[in-house]
Amino acid sequence: MNTTPATPESLDAHTREQIDLALAQYQSQPGPLLQVLHAVQNRLRYIPDAAVPIIASALNLSRA
Repeated sequence: MNTTPATPESLDAHTREQIDLALAQYQSQPGPLLQVLHAVQNRLRYIPDAAVPIIASALNLSRA
């Protein structure tokens, strides 16, 4: 069992780039959270745990 916490720093460059592209695509729209999550999932086939704080911060939302 992997007990290493998922942090934004643990993401590889490709994964971080895909998250940033999804954010750039939808960030300026009103209420973009679901669109961003769908875009990340479409690009990576899943949403990494470490992506949650990145997306939340970019959209000015809590991680909850």
